[in-house]
Amino acid sequence: MPHMLPTPAPFRARNTGAHHAEQLGCAAQEGGVGSIYRGHLRAAHEAIRRGVDLRGYFAWSLLDNFEWSAGYAKRFGLIHVDLQTQRRTPKRSARFYADVIRTHGAALGSVDE
Repeated sequence: MPHMLPTPAPFRARNTGAHHAEQLGCAAQEGGVGSIYRGHLRAAHEAIRRGVDLRGYFAWSLLDNFEWSAGYAKRFGLIHVDLQTQRRTPKRSARFYADVIRTHGAALGSVDE
């Protein structure tokens, strides 16, 4: 019987959380977060293409939340939370992430872009 290497366990990836948010009026916008998600998701797509058993990708945080090292000063969530009113507003990264899911990755564009 030939020696067989063990099959690697399924892999799940998560974004490490990047803070590039700035508030413009009442809606939060991000500087480079969309491109960070685009890069991470393209890398995940390439890993799958190369045979990695990638079972999921998780964004760092759905909502802006309290961070132990920064309090409420840094906003990592896909959804901006107004701390006074508790109103939730989807950021550009949330819309981008939804588009990637809805289009089964086509919204990522070409890897060469």
